[in-house]
Amino acid sequence: MGPAVQSSSNRLVLLAALSALAACATEPAPLPPDTTGVNRQQNLSPDAFNSADRALGCADLAAERQANEQKMATDRQAIDSNRTYNEKVGYAAAVVGAPLWLAADSNTPERNEVRTLTLRNDVLRELATLKGCPG
Repeated sequence: MGPAVQSSSNRLVLLAALSALAACATEPAPLPPDTTGVNRQQNLSPDAFNSADRALGCADLAAERQANEQKMATDRQAIDSNRTYNEKVGYAAAVVGAPLWLAADSNTPERNEVRTLTLRNDVLRELATLKGCPG
């Protein structure tokens, strides 16, 4: 390879690496306000919850949180069961080509449900704290 071709090749590699890094450079989502910590900036208020949630008792809050935890465990099992397959697809895509990434199972529905249930459990925990429910 001549110096001109090698220099051009190096530039392409550098450009590809910089593009990959730039694609990953995003701002993290802002944290929700801390309402339960020792150094909290704002206190919990019943007005922060909808009327259906405010009507739940401690036992109802605990039962819903437990049901959500069980659903999340099932979803995490589905995600974990595809991990080895997705890793193999990733290795093959690195060798053969990027279109193989389309064969990977992203578990998007399960991941979205875990995210939604985690947010819901956060609301239930805050409400349980406000009501003085045990543990």
